[in-house]
Amino acid sequence: MNKNALIQDIDKSFAEVISWYDSHPQEKFDTIVREGKWTAGQHLEHLNITWDVLLKVMKMPKFFLSYKFGKCNREERDVDTIVGKYQSKLQGLPAVTTSRFEPKPIHHNEKQKSIDHFKKSNQRITKKLSRWSESHLSTYLIPHPLIGRMTVREMMSWAAYHNRHHLKTLARDY
Repeated sequence: MNKNALIQDIDKSFAEVISWYDSHPQEKFDTIVREGKWTAGQHLEHLNITWDVLLKVMKMPKFFLSYKFGKCNREERDVDTIVGKYQSKLQGLPAVTTSRFEPKPIHHNEKQKSIDHFKKSNQRITKKLSRWSESHLSTYLIPHPLIGRMTVREMMSWAAYHNRHHLKTLARDY
């Protein structure tokens, strides 16, 4: 997927999530639907945390990314391959995330603030990606806690999928 298509896919995934939250009643934002499961608000906070981390990585100098995580020396994977690897890694694991990505409880009065944060992340990631060359998106690696090192392009494709993965859960259970 080229850079422009990637940005469009990310934008679309953000728009889909935002549309769901805009139509979801504010008073249900912090409702616990099942014990031990996140609220709708916590799903959004988890996505905000994820994009904040990706934005932080995207701000790092490329020489640092190369030093810290290396450069890609293999064929780049498409999003279906990445999602397949992600889903196979999830098999047999409890439905939890690493503590870094674990959302804190969020009150329904914070819904709009959280949506605004998510919208701002979309703008910021689009701006960052537009400044990266096609070759750099395929060269520099960044780590995923479950899948391992992925090119920036692979990670961004996965992150758009990740938005939709949570949206699917929200649409089904909330």
